[in-house]
Amino acid sequence: MLHEHEANRRYWDALASRWRELRDRDGLWTRCAAEPELAFEGKALAMIRAYGGNLMGKSACVIGTGDAYAAFALAGLGARVTATDISQGQLDVARSRAEQLGLALDFDRTDAADLAPLPDAAFDLVCSTNGLFVWITRPDQVFASVRRILKPGGFYVFYDIHPF
Repeated sequence: MLHEHEANRRYWDALASRWRELRDRDGLWTRCAAEPELAFEGKALAMIRAYGGNLMGKSACVIGTGDAYAAFALAGLGARVTATDISQGQLDVARSRAEQLGLALDFDRTDAADLAPLPDAAFDLVCSTNGLFVWITRPDQVFASVRRILKPGGFYVFYDIHPF
């Protein structure tokens, strides 16, 4: 983990239960697997469908999964999903919710700028959603890590509309 990101990890670990309560109020996480459009902004889902085609049985990784909306949506589309986040607290919430939804996801605590726990050329799709890059000090390392874990011909879809 980049030492610059350690404060981010502590912040999100401390905020995980409060964030869970906030997200429980809207309940959208309960619907993302059946309504994947709820998990993505703009044309991200259209791009995933255009480039990835049918995701049934394909491997997908969501980096910086946070509340795991995108991970749940991709699992609902039939992908085998690995969700990563720097915060164990956020992953614990995501894991609990995945169990409640009956979704079989893998979870790994890792820094988006250092995806070392993940194997080379393992994923057909990698994605990150809104709010990741505002926390990243070295985007070049994120892109290098994503490139390493993508299968040849795989693709990375990301967007960030955070006002940073």
